[in-house]
Amino acid sequence: MSRRKSREVILQTLFQREFNPSLDFHQSLQLFQENFSQDNDSLDYAKTILEGILPRISEVDELISKYSRRWHIDRLMLVDKNVIRVAIYEIKFMGIDPKVSIDEAIQLAKKYGTNDSGSFVNGLLDSFCKDEGFLK
Repeated sequence: MSRRKSREVILQTLFQREFNPSLDFHQSLQLFQENFSQDNDSLDYAKTILEGILPRISEVDELISKYSRRWHIDRLMLVDKNVIRVAIYEIKFMGIDPKVSIDEAIQLAKKYGTNDSGSFVNGLLDSFCKDEGFLK
């Protein structure tokens, strides 16, 4: 499975946690694996990201708040917020190429979000990457 599929699993797991914050992500991944055909490499990548992002969620959310200048983070679409969380984590903490993470985030936002999600995600992540020195 591709990293894009892994990111979809991550997005779905984070989305579930919006409604059930006490949900253990290991249980989510197990349920996902039982109900959908997933290879272990994809689930391993999802697990790696989730293990890293969840302890840093407040730090990532502060960055989202900083760059979503006209929107309070609580008012963001849940899909958009979680897509952005994954991209910021990948770029800032994993050293993933910003262009790759931004492109993947845009594609996920277009697939799962609203008609405006792709451009919103692109604008926020572009500002984040330029201001934080990840893109020139």
